Amino acid sequence: LLTLPAQNGAAERRPLIVMPHGGPIGVFDSRYFDLHAQYFAQQGFAVLRVNFRGSGGYSPELKAAGKREFGGMMLTDIHSAVQDVAQRPDINAKQICAVGFSYGGYAATMLTIKHPAVYRCAVTVAGVSDINLMLNAAGRSARQDTWGRDNIGDSHHDYDSLKSQSPVYLAQQLQRPIFIAHGDADRIVDIEHAYRLGLMLQTYKKPFQWKVYPEWGHSLVGEDVSADLFDRIVTFVRSHI
Repeated sequence: LLTLPAQNGAAERRPLIVMPHGGPIGVFDSRYFDLHAQYFAQQGFAVLRVNFRGSGGYSPELKAAGKREFGGMMLTDIHSAVQDVAQRPDINAKQICAVGFSYGGYAATMLTIKHPAVYRCAVTVAGVSDINLMLNAAGRSARQDTWGRDNIGDSHHDYDSLKSQSPVYLAQQLQRPIFIAHGDADRIVDIEHAYRLGLMLQTYKKPFQWKVYPEWGHSLVGEDVSADLFDRIVTFVRSHI
């Protein structure tokens, strides 16, 4: 799903924000109004949203294909779509940034680590940085544990594989700037994910920006917080894209 900003006269090559959705299993983007995509388009960015494998809304087969592909083929699907869209004459292939929330933040970080020649920067909001930490979070129910093992992986048997797909352990490979934002009351993706990633980036002297929102949970709440966050995102992306 590609959202393009209005043209002002002659055709322009637009910078591209890649915005993977959260979830990731069962969640999907639709062709109808999306506030975040429209906001970025109003700022002059093209916005790409990809219903990668595991997404809902299209077929049971597409959803089922996402099982245990959290850090695998889901990322490949997104990147493949980016490569196709980057060839369009109205997209500037040298100005691409990945921006995401929750799983989307994880995907944005991993894509930028894996493909620094394509993505000029990354923004992760309430994003996962350590998959094993997420699967072993305090307070998870038995049902959540079962879902996690079925759809993401078993932390006891797949620990090394899940670790190899976690940004916190790949921080040394990051070559592009990243902006990390998180709420300290997040009960879905604990703020520990942000602290761990920030610590590793600091250790390896990688460029990053940081913003913690007090008493903010996993979702955006309040116009002031939303306005502040998106202003910071646009400023960051424009500075590095």
